[in-house]
Parts: sequence; structure tokens; C-alpha cells
Amino acid sequence: MPMNNIVAFNIAVAEIFGQCYREFPIRVTISKMDVGIGIKEAMGDDPDGYFDLSEIEYQIAEEAMEWLIQAGYLWCKNPGRPISFEGVTLTP
Repeated sequence: MPMNNIVAFNIAVAEIFGQCYREFPIRVTISKMDVGIGIKEAMGDDPDGYFDLSEIEYQIAEEAMEWLIQAGYLWCKNPGRPISFEGVTLTP
């Protein structure tokens, strides 16, 4: 079954918001790898222990995070980091 980007985006948003909500108001580090793994697992694709961050799931994880920051849903102390986003929290 081909990747559905909108479904993968929604999974990424749920993963990101979930991490932020569980720790609120403490800022968290969001890993592109962890969110990508969450997408893979939710889409029924078991990660095999080999992580290629150029795979579509990890690209969607990164773009979803960037979009949430640019749209004003999240604050981030270091947007645009390649592997993780640090100091992330929900906005009002």
C-alpha cells in the first residue's frame, strides 16, 4: 500500500502534540527519528532497526514539525535542526 502523506502527516502531528501535551509546560526534545518510527508503526511498517533518515516517513516528520512551528502551534528554541527539535512547547 503506498504512503498516504496526509495520513502520515496526521500521525506525525498526533505524535508531536502528544509528546508536548504529556510534558506541558516543560519544553521537550522532539526527535525526527522517533516521530518517523511512529508513522511507520501506525502505517503497519515494522522498523527493521536500520534507519535511513531520507525515507519518506522521516521527511514527513521533519516537515510536519516545521509546519507546526511556522503555523504558530509550537514554540521551538532551535527550529531547523537536522535530527531533533529542542525546547519545544505548545503555544497558547
